[in-house]
Amino acid sequence: MPVLDRRTLSPIEPTQEAVDDLEQRLNFIETKIIPEYAEKLQGNRYMKHP
Repeated sequence: MPVLDRRTLSPIEPTQEAVDDLEQRLNFIETKIIPEYAEKLQGNRYMKHP
């Protein structure tokens, strides 16, 4: 998916390095951060989805 550059507003393709970095960050959030807080938020109104 193209990313808009602020200066030109023309689509630019993200580098593979940027894609890999984002993928690692999302994976870390999904595997480490979300499960840790999901337990604390049991019964919380934000956790209505299964």
